[in-house]
Amino acid sequence: MHNVCPQSHNYSVTSKKRKARVYPKKGLYLEGTFGTGKTFLMGYLLHELALSGLNGVIVYMPDFVEDLKSMIQEGQKLKETTEMLKNCDLLVFDDIGAENLSPWVRDHVMGSILNYRMNRKPTFYTSNYSLQGLEKHLSFTSKDGEELYKGQRLMDRIRPFVDVITVKGKNQRG
Repeated sequence: MHNVCPQSHNYSVTSKKRKARVYPKKGLYLEGTFGTGKTFLMGYLLHELALSGLNGVIVYMPDFVEDLKSMIQEGQKLKETTEMLKNCDLLVFDDIGAENLSPWVRDHVMGSILNYRMNRKPTFYTSNYSLQGLEKHLSFTSKDGEELYKGQRLMDRIRPFVDVITVKGKNQRG
């Protein structure tokens, strides 16, 4: 686990579309209890990085999983959404672990997005789970029950590509 300040985060330069883009080498995984400001901090980080010309998307996982259910019938919209998430400069999965996963969302949607991004662009996360807790969550779906190797497979696309920061504090929501 690391304490990483956005200003001191390691960056790498990659050339894309005639323009040099500066990407953090790794994403961040902000873990902590409810209401400690993880989402606020991630929004601020994206704002600051956007000032340097990078674009970003914040995906609230519980809503995203529900939205994907309606997109099953709209193949083109699903494809456009996953392509946008694969290709945006900075991607945040907010509150990962709070969603009810189906095998399709975990294996085909999340797996595809993370597989594409893992050595190309940083992905950021906020969660109430530690990485170990997230792996357990990702190993279980309401349809198929526990599938440990499926959770491990997804974590192989998360764990090596993030620095973990524990956000401590009092619940600011009330």
